[in-house]
Amino acid sequence: LTNIIKSFFRTFFLYLEIRGKIRNWFLMIYQILQSLPIEGKVDADAQKIALYQSRKGFVNYLKLTCLYVKLRKRIFHVEEKDGILTLLRAIYFPISCSDYFRYMSKSYKK
Repeated sequence: LTNIIKSFFRTFFLYLEIRGKIRNWFLMIYQILQSLPIEGKVDADAQKIALYQSRKGFVNYLKLTCLYVKLRKRIFHVEEKDGILTLLRAIYFPISCSDYFRYMSKSYKK
């Protein structure tokens, strides 16, 4: 439980530090995805994720979170016994994925 709490706060503060950079990165991804022909639902969902990640505001964060909740089985590739845990993971995922971008942090050690 201690590791979960530490990870929560670490990723939350990391997200606050680099969210502008993350938005810019997703804006570039969105523009690339938008230039490609949409082949199906997966491509449309990828575009929505990139779009919502690239925008500011609570409404966009809420849309992104709802999309992650909807797609949680595809994103996490796990069927957990406790559906609540998967739901909570999906809700926090927009923030926790900042860990993938930690190299953008001023405090990142290579």
